[in-house]
Amino acid sequence: MDTRQELVKGFAAEYAKGTKGQKGVMLDYLCASTGWSRANARRRLATELRKPARGAPKPLPRRRPRKYGAAAIKVLERIWTLSGEPCGKYLAPIMAHDLERLERFDELGPVAGLLTDGVRHELLSMSASTMDRYLKPLRDARYPSALSSTKPGAMLRSEIPVRWSGTPMEQEPGFFEIDTVAHCGHSLKGEFLYSITLTDVFTGWTVNTCVKNRAHSHVVAGIDLLVRSLPYPMRALDFDNGGEFINTQLIEWAQERNIDLTRARAYKHNDNAHVEQRNRDWVRRHAFRFRYEGPEEMGLLNELWDW
Repeated sequence: MDTRQELVKGFAAEYAKGTKGQKGVMLDYLCASTGWSRANARRRLATELRKPARGAPKPLPRRRPRKYGAAAIKVLERIWTLSGEPCGKYLAPIMAHDLERLERFDELGPVAGLLTDGVRHELLSMSASTMDRYLKPLRDARYPSALSSTKPGAMLRSEIPVRWSGTPMEQEPGFFEIDTVAHCGHSLKGEFLYSITLTDVFTGWTVNTCVKNRAHSHVVAGIDLLVRSLPYPMRALDFDNGGEFINTQLIEWAQERNIDLTRARAYKHNDNAHVEQRNRDWVRRHAFRFRYEGPEEMGLLNELWDW
């Protein structure tokens, strides 16, 4: 094989410069010497010619020039933020409407001076996938990977039955799902606020409140406050396997009020799909993924949830 490869290397440069007739003669000699077919010999020579010269710098990959300018991207980021940070598939159809509205009411702020006719044309011609691609760095910086503070409460888990979907209890008002959202920002270290979300599976009725931390006493007090605000009685409560729910205080609270408790299967987040959707659409959309702590910020969040 070494001899064959040396033959290929020796013929490659001459083969590239040769005429059609000369190439044919070289191929005949190479095939006779190696036993290769003409197609194989031709392919080997072409492969050798594509190899970079020893010591030569590797060619940089060719990249398409950017179709949209920096000004258009800056304005796009501003519109995306003011529109509720939707994905590109939702932002593209409303771009013309939101751009006209924000410009008319002077809401573009620091990027208003960048909006020229050319930038407007770029924004209106931008596809949904292109918007997602240009917005990805900002979205990643603003919203890091979701952090979960759920820790299993194993000691009392056997006392709470697993919920089975489609039970008669779900076919009328009063069966609620509950979950918490940690307002921890980029880090779970230290103490930060939690929002409790309570959602009726049948009606979709949802209420929220904010508590100081995930201590059992605070969570139970928050749940009791939400239950007292409901327009109809709670009959059952379903939650995940987190320790803030699977504890003696919550079990005793439920027994005193004749409220049945059920839990989701471990690691099956879709079992509580109703409240998880509200967490995304209500809590994270309106309170974002910032870090909140202290009584002042808790008051602001509870004022927001009271709306």
